Amino acid sequence: TVRIEQDVLAHNRAHAEAAQIYRQLVTLRPAGTVWMGLALSLEGLGQATEALDAYRQAVRAGGLGPAVARYVAARIAALEKTS
Repeated sequence: TVRIEQDVLAHNRAHAEAAQIYRQLVTLRPAGTVWMGLALSLEGLGQATEALDAYRQAVRAGGLGPAVARYVAARIAALEKTS
């Protein structure tokens, strides 16, 4: 169980670091894919409300390919159901 706890901590740390980087990136380049990266990191941290906002920003920013746009739409729908 110690190994599992270490893995979870490492996983959370990676999401937290990624979220911090994506927050900086969206101020420099607010592209849809950057917003989606932030959303994925926030979702990985269990921050569903913030992730939902970031997914919505990704749609507004545009520039998502068809498959990515479908994925983002699905995540928005799923998170709206749990909100």
